[in-house]
Amino acid sequence: TMFVPNRLLPLLSATTNIRITRYFHKSLPVFFDDQERSSEKSTTALILGSSGVLGSAITRHLSRRGARVIGADIVEGSTLPPGGFVPLPHPGQKPSLEEVTQRLSEGVGEILGETDDDLNIVVVASGGWEKDPLNDKDNLAENAAAFGESIERMMCMNLYPVLAAGHIIHEFMESSDGLFVVMGATPALSPTPGMVGYGLSKSAAHNYVQTLGTLTGLSMSTKGQRKATKALRKTVPEAFDTLTAVGILPTTLDTPENRRSMSHANFEKWARVEDIATEIGKWIDNPFL
Repeated sequence: TMFVPNRLLPLLSATTNIRITRYFHKSLPVFFDDQERSSEKSTTALILGSSGVLGSAITRHLSRRGARVIGADIVEGSTLPPGGFVPLPHPGQKPSLEEVTQRLSEGVGEILGETDDDLNIVVVASGGWEKDPLNDKDNLAENAAAFGESIERMMCMNLYPVLAAGHIIHEFMESSDGLFVVMGATPALSPTPGMVGYGLSKSAAHNYVQTLGTLTGLSMSTKGQRKATKALRKTVPEAFDTLTAVGILPTTLDTPENRRSMSHANFEKWARVEDIATEIGKWIDNPFL
């Protein structure tokens, strides 16, 4: 499932086809095949989490379409993105949001400065999951420390990259028809007992995408919200006039690690990373979805 705060609400199935329900004058389901089309215009994409299974799939797909892809991750993958790579601080180092944002901003700025390009697409494909630590009634201090560290790790993995990427838009996305995509999570739409940190970080990411969408010129927010953001819109780049902000909310991604940890699950109901990558590629041709 995906949500788009500024134009429409698309739904992503776990099958080989992608169904988009468009909320304009009519609601029309549109099915896309897997045939790739090369983009007619030059695009530059930044993929956070480019070394992961999903990020690698998106990087490969956009590169095949002719896009210049810049990667960013805590580790280098087996194949570096052709457009450059920005190393990000590892969550184990307990980096602050400021440190993550600064590292990403400086790295992207250095790479783009070599060619004087702008970003057209920013995709946050990074993330992580962990359950709440078990409590030991005889070690209250250790319980508190473990709980706090778990929350911080989830924020660092699932929220900080999203916020840092949003800052990148203000700095480096100056062209029109920009696209900002964030991986959310369907479970975070409801209470998440047993995985508080995961639920908090993902729901906060959802809120940021919706907030970002409200700032765009394509926002479907209420009249009161549009009035409240009128002054704020004067401070954002012109790219926000036509920016499309998208949140993709799968229940479970079909990855080797998930298959190993949930070997008895029905994999047919999981979202394939190739389908997500293909759909993002099609949004290059139709940025307003």
